[in-house]
Amino acid sequence: MREVKKMLRDLSRGVNVEKNLSRYADTFVDTCYHEAVLKLTFSAYLLYEQKADDEEGMWDFPDAVKWFGETESLLRRLLELADEPYSAEAYGELAERAKMMHGQIKAVMEVYTSYVDCLNCYIYVLDRMRFRYEEEAVQQRQMNDINEDQFIHHLMCFLFEPDETSVRAERMRDVIREIPVYMTKNKLFSHITQTLSTYVGSERISLERYLYILRSVSMLNRPDESVISENHLGSWIRQLFHTDFSTLDKDGWMEIQNRLEEEIEWLQTATDLYAQLQEIVNEVCALCLIGRHTQKETDVYADCMEILRDVAQGSFPEEKLEGLEGKIEHYVEISYYLSSSLPEIKNVSPDGGGSAASVMDYDEFVMISDLLSDSLFIDLQREEGEGEILDEKMVNEAARQFTDQLSQLFAEVPKEVKRSVMSLLLAELPPIFQNAEEFMTYATTNLFGCQNIAERKAAVSSLAHLMAEEELFDMDWSDPDDLLV
Repeated sequence: MREVKKMLRDLSRGVNVEKNLSRYADTFVDTCYHEAVLKLTFSAYLLYEQKADDEEGMWDFPDAVKWFGETESLLRRLLELADEPYSAEAYGELAERAKMMHGQIKAVMEVYTSYVDCLNCYIYVLDRMRFRYEEEAVQQRQMNDINEDQFIHHLMCFLFEPDETSVRAERMRDVIREIPVYMTKNKLFSHITQTLSTYVGSERISLERYLYILRSVSMLNRPDESVISENHLGSWIRQLFHTDFSTLDKDGWMEIQNRLEEEIEWLQTATDLYAQLQEIVNEVCALCLIGRHTQKETDVYADCMEILRDVAQGSFPEEKLEGLEGKIEHYVEISYYLSSSLPEIKNVSPDGGGSAASVMDYDEFVMISDLLSDSLFIDLQREEGEGEILDEKMVNEAARQFTDQLSQLFAEVPKEVKRSVMSLLLAELPPIFQNAEEFMTYATTNLFGCQNIAERKAAVSSLAHLMAEEELFDMDWSDPDDLLV
């Protein structure tokens, strides 16, 4: 590891560029070669073993059967090629097939991710309603028992006591998400436009990624659902979209609540499966690409291939897998440093011309790095707008399009859903207050000024749970729903 760091330092300083570029390429290939085959072995072993146990219930769905079959076929073809004389054309064809599957599975996951976004919004709606069916007198008595100043004091300590900026920011998002929103549509849109204006002079792709987050929490990401053959969940979400929550009785609330819990659990199982499938597809693709740069067979590679052949035949040799434990960490650590240096490497060349193409295939190395990263569903194609710098007119147009979409959504959904979206959006935007005093006023006014007693109790209870989880204060939170402070 020390030698790798020294090599990277020398490259950054322009020392022995040609020699170090060649060393970098060799090290990158060797590292990713072993990282890919080790990851593939563990990924395939886990998935095949789970399918053999068939405990998750996913294998009854045609889509799961289809994509497992496609992934299995991909793996079997890789094993076939490993037993044949090396053929760059054959590995290239398999790599292209894997890239296509990567995009297809990514499209399925985009649909399921949009469903998770929608369900999270409706979970919020039902959470705000959870005390609606209690006696109002009981709720009023509980609210009257709260020392509002003390509660806000504890909330301020919870937010501003941590030294780490990232912790404070995460807690601020959590708190803002829970506080009832009393804001006009125009004020929200103005805040959005002002936030997006900070992207003037930035790359378009940065703005698009941020807008993706905002669209997600706003239920505005609507990918092509035709990539799923059986879509019970999409139909139910469309029913929720037209539900009148203001007239929902307790039985109706419970029915939706129970269904939400079931669907969230099902989605978790489904997305876990597709993540496992994508891991295998990515790792097969990475191995095919690396095969263009090395055809050596190390002991680690041979051991992995032996286990993969066993797994493909339905055998799970645990003792062989245990023999690989502890080996992958070494390659993952080196891979992290090599991959994070790729943008800098692009501008290094022996002749100072800014191109390393004569020594290494930069674009292919980036793709291999992406395939082996934790971002399983990263776009392998060059993203639209990448490198394009935004001017004020472009940013204003993007803001207008987004706020227009929000305006249309707000006109179609009931007020409970509209306020839910506003809360989730505000949590992703920079705070609208400038200092702690302004936040104190905001929290006191919106929390304890909430006229809907059931919603106020739900918000205070949720904030109580947040603070209780951190165990920072000497308070009786044995039952936060009792709102003891």
